Amino acid sequence: MKRAFLLLATGACALASARAQAPLCVDESFQFGYPPVGELYDVAFMANGRIIVSGLGLRQSLEVIQQGGTTTVGLTRVLPHGAIDPLFGPTYVNDAGQLAIQGNSLYIQRSNGYARYHLVEGTMDHSYFLDPPPWVWTFGQAGGYHLFPDGTMWRLGYYTRHAWDEEGNEVLHQPGYGLLQALPNGLIDPDFDHKYTPQAFLRTILELPDGNFLITASNGLEYEGHPVGALFKIRPDSHLDTTFHTSITWAGGGSTIYHYPDGRMLVFGRFMAPEYPDDTLAVMRLLPDGSTDTTWPSIPFLAYGYFRGLAAVWDYLEIEPGKLIVVGDFNEIGGQTLGAITTIDTAGNVLWDYLPGTGAGFTQPLYGQTPGCSLMGIKKAPNGYIYIWGRFSGYNDGCGDHPEQRLLMRLFPLNVGVGEEAAAVPALSVYPNPADDRLHIAWDMPGKFSVLVEDLQGRTLLAHNLRSGDAPLDISMLSPGVYLLSVISETGTKAVAKWIKQ
Repeated sequence: MKRAFLLLATGACALASARAQAPLCVDESFQFGYPPVGELYDVAFMANGRIIVSGLGLRQSLEVIQQGGTTTVGLTRVLPHGAIDPLFGPTYVNDAGQLAIQGNSLYIQRSNGYARYHLVEGTMDHSYFLDPPPWVWTFGQAGGYHLFPDGTMWRLGYYTRHAWDEEGNEVLHQPGYGLLQALPNGLIDPDFDHKYTPQAFLRTILELPDGNFLITASNGLEYEGHPVGALFKIRPDSHLDTTFHTSITWAGGGSTIYHYPDGRMLVFGRFMAPEYPDDTLAVMRLLPDGSTDTTWPSIPFLAYGYFRGLAAVWDYLEIEPGKLIVVGDFNEIGGQTLGAITTIDTAGNVLWDYLPGTGAGFTQPLYGQTPGCSLMGIKKAPNGYIYIWGRFSGYNDGCGDHPEQRLLMRLFPLNVGVGEEAAAVPALSVYPNPADDRLHIAWDMPGKFSVLVEDLQGRTLLAHNLRSGDAPLDISMLSPGVYLLSVISETGTKAVAKWIKQ
């Protein structure tokens, strides 16, 4: 029997009378520069305001389209107002997952392993090696990773160990390793006690405030000869923390934790545990020793699709003490339709009135699959703005409907006053309109600014750096139709104009 579920709406809706710049409402000046195809997995903020995003199936929209072709990318960089940065290099990366920035390097997890890129231009760092042949290590699936300050990396997944004789014959083939250590140059550390976990695939790793680590696995397993649940704790020396034990039998991911002052924790993802025999939990609460806190209610998140019960919460952001915006893979809560985002409190109540909108909408089919909607992450940037990303097309925040939002969007910070007016943006003049082969651009902003021409599907067709009063823009290669022209200053100010090529 499912446990009691509390649906308590607490507090007045802070956004009920919100205007354009109300906290947590969509910042419409930010528009991600890709069509609503594919999905984003992770974001990383650069010091200059640019954002690196990783994902799967994003449609390339600059050089390739100009050359008459199409392809998809999994790693790109966007300018402070969402347009694609044409100077970032790796158009050949088809899929990318977890991101980490360290110094001048960008580390990424891919389906075929791990790589390091030069942060500024986005080209691959070929000094970062995987194992050369004859291979000592191969993998069936690459999981998450933890990057240490010295560049050492713990890699999760499912790996096979090999050994060879002098004639090149394989004398050892041992699959089932779940945690490897890589050296700062990317090679597997030959002196590390790599962890043999043949019963499970290790998924995610999260560093805790005390320096220990939580790891999720596909199911319960043995670690260093000790039975552990599908979520367990290890120490900084990689050895098991035997004082912590969960009864979780299956974990479909989970890489973020909310900590209570008394040592309890909320874990997010997909979980099964014997204390909830009929449920798959997207959020569950653990006591300090890892045991299940059965006073936590089973919140009935539901995901549309073939496995309707396997909803998930992938990330959260605490916006008030004890109040959490949660995002994930869900389309209903207790029979009420809701697009992948809601607010809960740390007692297990859904705060229906805190975010009054209907959330994110469905996106286009990806690789022939059923259209879906899931939000993979929510993060506050250094400037206070809140970014949300995943797989979606259209968003309703309670302040209005935003059908143009897709894959990555920006919300106004929590400290923006309700009704606060936006700073004045100099008027942008684009003429003649309609235009033939030349387009003049006048914008009263000092210095250079970026100019991007997009079609109505969001594909970037031209990108230039100009100053107001420069020679007109050559648009002779564009087909007749309606276009959007965006200008972005060196400080991130943006203006947009619609015009017609005849």
